[in-house]
Amino acid sequence: MKCLLVCDKKNSAIWRLAQGIKKYLPHFKIDVIAVHPKRPDPDQLDAYNRLANQADIISYEYWKTALMLLDNYLNNKPKILCHYNPYNLQESDWKQFNIITVANQIMKQELKQSRLVPLSIDLELFPFQREYPETNQVLMVSSRIESKKGVLPVAEVCQELGYPLVVVGSISDRDYMNKILATGAEFREQVTDEELLKAYQESAIHICNSVDGYESGILPVLEAMAVGAPVITRNVGHIPDLDNGFNMIIRKGQPEDKQDLKQVLKFLMEDRQKRLEIRKDAWRTVKSWNDERRALEYEKMFWELYSEKPLVSIIIPTFNRKEQLAEIIGSIVIQDYKAKEIVICDDGSTDGTFELVVKLQDKINIPIKYCNTGTANEYNLAYARNLGVLEASGEILIFLDDRYKPKRDNFISVFVENLRPKVWLYGNKGRKKDFVENVSCIYRQELIDAGMFNQIIKLYGFQSQELRVRFRRQKFNLKYVENAEVETILNTKSKYTKKAEIVKSKNVLWKLGLNQ
Repeated sequence: MKCLLVCDKKNSAIWRLAQGIKKYLPHFKIDVIAVHPKRPDPDQLDAYNRLANQADIISYEYWKTALMLLDNYLNNKPKILCHYNPYNLQESDWKQFNIITVANQIMKQELKQSRLVPLSIDLELFPFQREYPETNQVLMVSSRIESKKGVLPVAEVCQELGYPLVVVGSISDRDYMNKILATGAEFREQVTDEELLKAYQESAIHICNSVDGYESGILPVLEAMAVGAPVITRNVGHIPDLDNGFNMIIRKGQPEDKQDLKQVLKFLMEDRQKRLEIRKDAWRTVKSWNDERRALEYEKMFWELYSEKPLVSIIIPTFNRKEQLAEIIGSIVIQDYKAKEIVICDDGSTDGTFELVVKLQDKINIPIKYCNTGTANEYNLAYARNLGVLEASGEILIFLDDRYKPKRDNFISVFVENLRPKVWLYGNKGRKKDFVENVSCIYRQELIDAGMFNQIIKLYGFQSQELRVRFRRQKFNLKYVENAEVETILNTKSKYTKKAEIVKSKNVLWKLGLNQ
């Protein structure tokens, strides 16, 4: 699936959010471009026109850019609008967009048809600092230094209290910036991610002092919470969604109320124990506001717009069979069921399986995910399958071992048409019709709730028996689907078929009470 994310400008907060989506959805073909809403250059417009025509889904990350482009480049592609401006929610009726997202609960209440997709940060870039510094340095981080951010009152209070202030960001109003510098504040412009992290790590407190109704969300607040710099903020943007009463200090005064600001800042700076407690509570909160979770919300929206049918994840466990794997993937590509992804569960292959998957990811327009048990010398089929279940995004799972490939192009459709709650379907391999899970179909959540695959079963040939007994005890119907037919592309005898191992496996099943 090809997806295009259209931002306002490179390295903006919106750009960073889009890069998080791309990072954590590597199985999609995602392009991120910037198009200035007022002064787009020809290269930006050419890139948009080309990539929009190729894309299956377009997500407009900035509303002004979206309206400008749609006025000039009409297209019938499914569209998402991600709205981050609380003061422009009624700028349009937004009917040209299939999905509209907003960043906080207040915006959601105003724009009823929208979906809440909270902001996030990359916790890999902003790890928690265990050692809290012995300092009285105050930090303010803002993408644009202007009066609406309330930096000057903070600078004047810090000057009066004798606290060093570091301001990180870019200048939007030069005269305003000069007034800030006149207080003795230090200004750091165009910092790298590493330099930004260092600023958080060396600061005692981070302050957000924006005016009401201006912010939809303040990413620096999340970054400070993640690293461990206690936050003083006004109740703006996504702060009401973040606050739990313990993880930050919310100031009630207006941005220019320096007396209130002075009182709150002095109180917190003089109570180190309070700051230590805030640090811990803040991290417990922010750990859920991460880019990976936000990317998964985007993935759901992409699939929803791509097909009306439920997503099916085809889980293929494999070990050193890259030729067969390539053949199987080829047979899945031509399946008539549109909403599908492939999840490769590698049990420690050493034959170039990973390299094959990377190559195929570029060649086909079906998302391919890859996970690896990392255990080449052990039989970890159950673990491999469980990894696949974890990474699968589909409501429906199809398990297909690397010895079989679908015989017809309606293999997935036949399974989906026959699937019902509390049923585990199994397909036709051309021989005995007892339940075997290696060609099968089940609802993902039902499999998870029932306990998934038993990782204690580490010898060949006994997983099916364990699953049969356990799932029937939980009132599942194991149903044969004759038309879900596969052909065997590799006949092999497992290396795990020694008689001693058979006895050992039977004893394990007996100890589990499953030897029936």
